[in-house]
Amino acid sequence: MVSSGPLLASSVNPFTDLGSAGPANYAILAMGGDSCNTRSGCGTAATNLTVQNHSQVEGNVGIAPNGNLSVASPYSHVYGKAYVDTSGSVAVLTQITGGVVQNSATNTLLNNAVQSALLASSDAAGMTATITNVTNINNPSSHITITGVSGINVVDLSNLVLSNSTDYLTLSAPSSGYFVINVAGNMALSGQSSIQLTGGLSEYNVLYNVTGTGNAVTFTDSNQTQSTYLSGIVLAPTRDITVNGALVNGEVISGNQNILVENYGVVDVPEPATLFLLASGLGALLARRRKS
Repeated sequence: MVSSGPLLASSVNPFTDLGSAGPANYAILAMGGDSCNTRSGCGTAATNLTVQNHSQVEGNVGIAPNGNLSVASPYSHVYGKAYVDTSGSVAVLTQITGGVVQNSATNTLLNNAVQSALLASSDAAGMTATITNVTNINNPSSHITITGVSGINVVDLSNLVLSNSTDYLTLSAPSSGYFVINVAGNMALSGQSSIQLTGGLSEYNVLYNVTGTGNAVTFTDSNQTQSTYLSGIVLAPTRDITVNGALVNGEVISGNQNILVENYGVVDVPEPATLFLLASGLGALLARRRKS
């Protein structure tokens, strides 16, 4: 099934809104829990990030208020810096190649990132769909291609569920194109299924905005070979996210209780992430391991 639609003009741009929460700064952002549902602040709830059993995050991670970071030694790694709120804890520092930053300036950076992520999610959810002949993708019987144009293409889905390697989804647009995929129900990939990008479309220009409460967002490869994969930014302010043996080529952002990367799972920013300009005024490029 091939779907395309015209661009509807809009002054809202969730990719701009994402700002400091985006993949230029993080591979994973833990937003701080359910009390972050409004942009009034993060409150006291926590979103914990666990990286375990030979898994890796290739980029920076950010852990907003009260969240804890665990990187299981010795076979899991964060190839970047960990920005952790001063109220949170960190286990296994040696597995974080860029070290850990915990100070008042980091607290401010993380809170600003959370507000940006919430704004991006809210604005994305409020956009008018520009492609309307695809409303539900739930274990389709064939490969689906959604073709967009330059500018922002918006698709509203009740579900985005793929579980078969032959029934993958392709998003196609030129390099000047963007996709906002709003998902109201379940988002889950398994069985070596994938979401691929073509036509020059960048991972930075695809946003999967999973709205409301409900089941965790899951990406699972039982063979632990990252053959289940997708490209883009996964934003789920009120859902848990699990990357189990799969690959997310982009960014993961969650504001629920847990983000879990396990069993050879990988979250990889597609280009070297930039580090923050901290209060000292010093900046540095992220030291990260590229996949061979």
